[in-house]
Amino acid sequence: MNTLRVNSKLVNKNTKDCVVIGAGVIGVVTAFQLLKSGKKVTLIDKGEPAMECSYGNCALFATDEIFPTPSLSIIPKIPGMLFNSESPLVIKPDYMLSFIPWGLRFLWACRPSKNKSGVEALKNLNKNALADWQDVMKSANADRFLRQNGNLHVFKTARGHEEGKELLESLNTHDIRARMVNAQELKEMVPDISDDQHGAVQFLDTGHSIEPHGLVRAVFDQFIADGGTFIKEQVHTLKKTETGVDISYGENTLHAEKLVIAAGYKSAELTAQLGYKVPLTAERGYHLMLPKHKNLEYALTHHERHFVITPLENGLRLAGTAEFAKNSENPTMDRARMLTKFATELLPDLSSEIESEWMGCRPTLPDYLPVIDQKENVFFAFGHSHLGLTQAASTANIIRDMVANKETETIKTNNRSFSIDRF
Repeated sequence: MNTLRVNSKLVNKNTKDCVVIGAGVIGVVTAFQLLKSGKKVTLIDKGEPAMECSYGNCALFATDEIFPTPSLSIIPKIPGMLFNSESPLVIKPDYMLSFIPWGLRFLWACRPSKNKSGVEALKNLNKNALADWQDVMKSANADRFLRQNGNLHVFKTARGHEEGKELLESLNTHDIRARMVNAQELKEMVPDISDDQHGAVQFLDTGHSIEPHGLVRAVFDQFIADGGTFIKEQVHTLKKTETGVDISYGENTLHAEKLVIAAGYKSAELTAQLGYKVPLTAERGYHLMLPKHKNLEYALTHHERHFVITPLENGLRLAGTAEFAKNSENPTMDRARMLTKFATELLPDLSSEIESEWMGCRPTLPDYLPVIDQKENVFFAFGHSHLGLTQAASTANIIRDMVANKETETIKTNNRSFSIDRF
């Protein structure tokens, strides 16, 4: 890897046009787009690029996901989820007290007016998400990582099918292209699907990556090849100055005329140093990798179990669940392993051989909307929760335009929804 480590004297002599903190999917794509726009860009992260959630996500480009999780309809379901060991949602008992302030903000975000504005914000952010990604992939010679064949939301039960009809109606209301697939057609599309399924909704303008880590690494490698700089160091402090922001890491200091904070769930620690406090939490997600399934071409979402089965280049990924716990607590890998049992409900002949298992932390805010904002010469791009991969290219384009002092329609229309001051 082309990693730059510069001594303090050299760094102090150089002022960078743009510095991006965070080498996950949001940070890497943002740095790449800023570089393409003519800026001199430095990317900083203590770890390797494209790791954590950029490595282990469910690999979907889920442009259909326009309904924020907080809503009145979810409130009655929460108690049942919390006391069910196989629930898609878990709050660890020793984290419950710490969770209360965030949880109260979540409940406040369930009010209808907030949910309605959230739907509009996500719809506007997602509407060009796949096209924006295709532009990035073309520029980074990474087209091979995309499969745009329409993800399938599968119903195991008759009740699920009825809920699917309501979902389809809601999507059509918001001009999201989707269609109902009956059980027979689904069997033709996915030959190994169980006989007792009840069809699916297919989201027509969606797809998946056959290797999300490889995709982000390809963009990063092109960023370096095009003249971008990567510093593999831990950022310690940020300090505003009259001309930008001083960034200290190791024994060095770097001055940025423009700073982008895109450090995932760690962004809150950095924004607090600049006077901006956000209720950002680390929502844990899990995945399992199983051997490659030769007959599966589509990504499947299990409606009743709330998790995803995605065919990747080198295997089958089962991903999902939400767990809130102390950062210091060890992963609960049983949360990942239970996905194998759930997957066989849809694919009975699935191999149960576990090739690898993983846990990562999604950066999640109580209203399940990201922060995409600007305060003077500091720009914020974090909190995308389950939609980091989906929204990365569109977010990068918004930040690029903000840096260039161009007003984007997405921010003009939804400024308050993505504001860092909204809490």
